[in-house]
Amino acid sequence: MNVTQQIDCLTRLGARLGDWVRREDLAGIDFFGDRLGRGPETHLQYPALFMDVLRARLVRVKDHTTQKPVPLIVGPAQRDFSRRATDKNIILKSGKTWFTTDIATRNFIRIITRPGRTALLVAHDKSLASDFFSQGIHFALENIPGKLGEVLRAGALRTEEASARQLYFPELNSRYFVGTAGSKVAGLGQGYQHLQCTEVSRWEGNVQQLHATLTSHLIGDVTTEDLEARPFGDHGFFHDTYQEAKAGASSFRAHFYEWWWNPAHIARPVAGFTATEEEAALCKRYAKWFEAHTQSGLKPQLTNAQLQWRRDKAVELKDLAGQEFGEDDIACFLGSGDCPFHATSMASILERGTAPLESEIVPGAEENGLMIWEKPHPGEDYILFADVAGGMGTSRPAIEIINKMTGEQAAEWTGRESAEAFGARVKEYGRRWNNALVAVENNLGDISATVLAALHDYPKLFWHELKRPNGSIERRRGWHTDAATRPMMFETLQDVLICAPHLFHSRRLVRDMKLHVRNGDRIEPKKGSKAGDLTIAMAGAHSVRARAGRTAQPWAIVVKT
Repeated sequence: MNVTQQIDCLTRLGARLGDWVRREDLAGIDFFGDRLGRGPETHLQYPALFMDVLRARLVRVKDHTTQKPVPLIVGPAQRDFSRRATDKNIILKSGKTWFTTDIATRNFIRIITRPGRTALLVAHDKSLASDFFSQGIHFALENIPGKLGEVLRAGALRTEEASARQLYFPELNSRYFVGTAGSKVAGLGQGYQHLQCTEVSRWEGNVQQLHATLTSHLIGDVTTEDLEARPFGDHGFFHDTYQEAKAGASSFRAHFYEWWWNPAHIARPVAGFTATEEEAALCKRYAKWFEAHTQSGLKPQLTNAQLQWRRDKAVELKDLAGQEFGEDDIACFLGSGDCPFHATSMASILERGTAPLESEIVPGAEENGLMIWEKPHPGEDYILFADVAGGMGTSRPAIEIINKMTGEQAAEWTGRESAEAFGARVKEYGRRWNNALVAVENNLGDISATVLAALHDYPKLFWHELKRPNGSIERRRGWHTDAATRPMMFETLQDVLICAPHLFHSRRLVRDMKLHVRNGDRIEPKKGSKAGDLTIAMAGAHSVRARAGRTAQPWAIVVKT
């Protein structure tokens, strides 16, 4: 079979990619001089999408245990996607549902059976992009099975200009590019018809703008776009786009694949296995879910082997289990992301959502203003921590007030105002809450000095004692936040959050905490986020509470040696 005949056969096969076929239909389809009806793809369920038949016949993927090529398995999740997919899809996936490979191989088949087409895969990480290319697309090309693979690689699928990031098939004038989000993406110098963006939830920077740039290069009458990711925080482009698609307010179709879509997610149940109350509730929810998914090929009930696997993952992954192997497309976002604070506790606060007794929220997207959960009780002591923003009016200062005895959140404020106005507010709230012990961040130079000046006659201020290397002692009014104290503050907040999440009431605080990330051994606001200072203020309040009871007035403590 010469190159022209090969291209003719590929093109005829490509014209049927969207057809649904029965097994008996395959006997009449020419497959490079053979008949598809003789194929070995026993795992396929018929009727099947012809795209899936062709992938099962042509595509081999790497078995990472043996490093050998094995047939691509079109599993229940992939069959469901074949039934429901449109030209624009956003896929919220659980771990090991193999959608990156699935979409990549679909686009590979599209460009080799439809001359003149180009596909682009964009990953969030350079090394992963290289892996997807070398161990995915290039591996599939090099392992088209049997004599047919050799003939095609020497003919219609001969490559030129091959590199670590692209394949070019000159006989077809088709290309496959791989790029990395946030860097110069290969392929942007020309248009393409098939765009796959993987792990979009982990992309950094202005993701919305990057996505707009990528889609602006989609050209042609027939294009496809697939965004896919595991959940990674309840904010950002992927989260918002998925929710819009789910609500029918987007041109994307939303797809959610829970962990049970992978039949391999099973483990041997322990002796005497009995489902817990929570697991029994999950089984009831699954049974109801199955009523709408009878074509999935899955079992109508969760098995003990599946529940044992779920238990094992909960022990192994702890807070990350709900993120990596989701079973609810709302809850999986709430407990996910690279936030260093305890996800389960934060999720419980959001779910509980204690309404404030009083609220003075200024209308607007920032939720500025005062919220009160505990009015000052006679005889009770309170702690007020004032986080002084580094640029009053441009960033937001914050106040957290907690009950000194119980540690329970009493009130919270954040907003935009001058240092003079903020100092007056701190003094007002301090007096209002029974002359609360007030700790003001003192490390912001003139701004901190201005706030503290408003408190010159306040009766109960927190002081630091700084012990210098020469042994001398320097006393300062307020709390000194620096490289030495900040880790301790966050550690204190984390301890309280884990042990006593019921002490926290503010959803606004939790949303602010979720905008923080771990960078090495530091915790800091996520780049480009609108994180305020509520997290620091609450960490400071509990750090003061943990130490203030050990000292007499003037509330001094040695914090650095």
